[in-house]
Amino acid sequence: MLAPFTFVVAMATMATALDIPISRQFHGGFQSEFCYTLPHFVAGWTAHLVFDHSLASLDVSTAEIVKTLNGGKDYVIQNKHYNSNFEAGEKLCLKLTAHTNSGDQPKGYFYIEGIDHPIDEHGHTHPIPKTTVDPQLAHVHPLWVLKNIPNSATDPLSAFHPQKSGGFDEGSLGIANDPSGHAGKVLRVFYAKGSYVRVHTHRGAQFYAHPVDPRTSMTLSYDIYFSKGFDFVKGGKLPGLYGGATNCSGGRHSDSCFSARLMWRENGDGEVYGYIPEHQAPGFCDKPDNICNPVYGSSIARGSWRFKTGVWQNIAVHITLNTPGQLNGKVKIWHDGQPKLSLNNLNFRSNNDLKIEGLFFSTFFGGSDTSWAAGGDCYTYYKNFVLSAADDNPAIIG
Repeated sequence: MLAPFTFVVAMATMATALDIPISRQFHGGFQSEFCYTLPHFVAGWTAHLVFDHSLASLDVSTAEIVKTLNGGKDYVIQNKHYNSNFEAGEKLCLKLTAHTNSGDQPKGYFYIEGIDHPIDEHGHTHPIPKTTVDPQLAHVHPLWVLKNIPNSATDPLSAFHPQKSGGFDEGSLGIANDPSGHAGKVLRVFYAKGSYVRVHTHRGAQFYAHPVDPRTSMTLSYDIYFSKGFDFVKGGKLPGLYGGATNCSGGRHSDSCFSARLMWRENGDGEVYGYIPEHQAPGFCDKPDNICNPVYGSSIARGSWRFKTGVWQNIAVHITLNTPGQLNGKVKIWHDGQPKLSLNNLNFRSNNDLKIEGLFFSTFFGGSDTSWAAGGDCYTYYKNFVLSAADDNPAIIG
């Protein structure tokens, strides 16, 4: 049985830290299980497990330990992909197994950054800045949020929980300081001069990630920064959404999947680049800004917006899957919060089992020949990733 919860009392109007209860002791350590009720909505969280003396080891089965502070007394933990978002009143539950350096039983407490007030060794509370969700973000019902790469991260993909198949890196993907000079680490992709998709070194990066449950409707929003002087050449791929299996790209089509990446084209013109069924609404391929390709993907609404270089900008894409047998699928695009595209007669699937899985991070120059190759060494940078449910407003958190 769990030990009763006890609270360290602060002012009545403030949230307080929670004493860590001991549910089982064993020789050389202890286990703890406890739940914490969230006072308001959170989209992604960072918390602390603080002990009065250092531990030999600590395992948290329902969170990721990202770093230790204060000589091993303060463990900083973050959500896993399946427990990032909580509504007000929902419970965050943790399971700990600790080994101690001595026979003494440590005392500890738990607090969430931006919600609770940490307590020092003298029992004094110290308010920390409130980090509530932006009202616009709450409005769009976020499913998963990644603002920056954690400062302690050494693997740029650790925060995305990517699938093991369908990806490549080859030295292009990394963690970097914000190119605009703002605080925080961001994701960076390097493209070497002369690289394109068929040159297997420093050509870009690709991975699939599904940090949320499959859905029939989803919006992806992120901030992107093209390095100063970025030469767009003929075009290249950018992250988008995917559904079903992970093989709808590179000239491979299947009834078991779809993908809807974004592309930059010459001069930075933007488009949706879709691996979608050939059967679409009458006249779909006759529109001047749609270019249908029976071998590769189809360009949708080319030139509906234009990417800039040397500045951060937000791009958001929404997909609502069609009812199988009907042409009622939707795609929407916002660039820097401004609506740029809205279609409601698309075909993405022929069976109900196919759902939107999540993020298809894919970026490289190309095109499949050297005419698409990067004209010089260049970079793109990424931050403020949000997967959300609403289709009427993008989630911009920058």
